[in-house]
Amino acid sequence: MLKLNNVYFSYHNDTPREIQVLRGVSLSLGKGEYISLVGNNGSGKSTLAKVISGLLKPTEGTVTWSSKENGCLKPSLRKRVGLILQNPDNQIVSGIVEEDVAFGLENLEIPPVEIKRKVEDTLRSLHLWDKKDYPTHLLSGGEKQKLAIASIVVMEPECLILDEATVLLDYRSKEQVLETIRFLKKTKGITIVQITSCIDEVIPSERVILLDKGKVCYDGHISPFLRDSEVMGLIGFDLPAYAAISQELIGMGFIKEICYTREELADKLLWEYQYRN
Repeated sequence: MLKLNNVYFSYHNDTPREIQVLRGVSLSLGKGEYISLVGNNGSGKSTLAKVISGLLKPTEGTVTWSSKENGCLKPSLRKRVGLILQNPDNQIVSGIVEEDVAFGLENLEIPPVEIKRKVEDTLRSLHLWDKKDYPTHLLSGGEKQKLAIASIVVMEPECLILDEATVLLDYRSKEQVLETIRFLKKTKGITIVQITSCIDEVIPSERVILLDKGKVCYDGHISPFLRDSEVMGLIGFDLPAYAAISQELIGMGFIKEICYTREELADKLLWEYQYRN
């Protein structure tokens, strides 16, 4: 779907203040993938997100989208990628929920009847239809972030990037947002790229990309990542909660293998119980 080949990016390029942020990044994003992009502060995650979404032009290298090569995505291609930021207030542009979701479509001069249909379908699918006439400032943090997502999803992007989109939210609101992105992947086949520093948000993903000082240090399946203490240590990740619990259970003789998710641990405990009885 989208491929980056040997991409470099520097702020203040060709000046004494030049800061190189990305160093030879090569990777591809496939349709419908659920990817976690992780790394320490200053590793280049947000800059990479802006390069992928077409907001920044690489200093060197190429971005190829569906066989169309661009240093920076043209507007016709840029709408295929949606970027969600940390603070939803920075992306909400209208005072009423329904108007905010319609804003982007109106700028594309889509017929009003089509706009109304798309907005209603999107709000219903994200369980915001009952809030369509709400003032946006009265929404909760989770609802605001869902609104920001809705305003992007209504444009029918092929890829949705979330840049630490849950970092300002409480637990309940965070779960609302994570449930929403899982729903979008499952029902619409949207490629999800979430930038996160929370190991529990990484676990549901299928693939992990680790950036360190602007370079890709790991790009692979979630399972080997979770089992590689050296790679996890690069970004200060501790064992997921259920992995720590399962280690205790292994020591007590209840199970024999480490588990990384609630479902995996529950299945293992059930299997051990049935096997022993």
